[in-house]
Amino acid sequence: MSKKNTKNKAGNFAIINWGYSNKSSHKMWFRVVNKVAAQKGKGLFNYLAQGAVTTGGTDIDYDYYLQAAREHVINPSTYVSGVWFL
Repeated sequence: MSKKNTKNKAGNFAIINWGYSNKSSHKMWFRVVNKVAAQKGKGLFNYLAQGAVTTGGTDIDYDYYLQAAREHVINPSTYVSGVWFL
């Protein structure tokens, strides 16, 4: 899970730039959640991709977090990093 990101612009999307993984070519699910882990948007990204996730129910001046998970539940744990903003 990422550190908190406070939404400061109107709009219904999060921009994600997946910059690193400690595993070779694979896909990751990225999802935006609020402080109680309610999902606000989700997208499947190709290896080290950039893109946007459509979000719903996000409000300016509230904190959100980005979570990542491997494409398949049986895949090994993976460390990923990058940047994102709402």
